[in-house]
Parts: sequence; C-alpha cells; structure tokens
Amino acid sequence: MMLVSSLLALALVSPAVAGDEPKTQVPTYKKRTIIDFDKELEIGAELTKPTGESVTIYEPPKGPTLVALRKDFNREMKQSTALVK
Repeated sequence: MMLVSSLLALALVSPAVAGDEPKTQVPTYKKRTIIDFDKELEIGAELTKPTGESVTIYEPPKGPTLVALRKDFNREMKQSTALVK
C-alpha cells in the first residue's frame, strides 16, 4: 500500500516539476540612493586658470583685398538651365 501511494504521489508531482521553467530574477532598485560620507572626509580641489591673456580685438588687414567679389553669375545660370532642358 505504501508503495502504491508513493508512486501515485511521484506521478502527480513529476509533471509539475518538469513543466517549471527557471525564472530569472529581475533586480529591483530603490528610487533614491543616499550616500553618506563620513564627516571627516574632505574633498579638496584647486581652480587652475590658464596663464596669459586672450586677445579678442580684430584688426582688418591693411592693403588691397585679394578676393574679388562677383556681381553676376550669368554664365553659370545659362549653363545650369541648359543642363535642366
């Protein structure tokens, strides 16, 4: 009788155990993290500035300019219309 009841219990439990898939744990985090440093802890830093000064004054060059500004682009406009046709 004991053998039959143990086989019956084993038959009922084994499909339930075999069907379970391992579950992955999802980590949970607190909404707020507080880091408490000791009162004796001292963080020191020093501000370093660059040596010298920056120059922001612009003086235009003296003499004639080497760039000639064009007032019309007729030749290029005719070429571009010829390409569109």
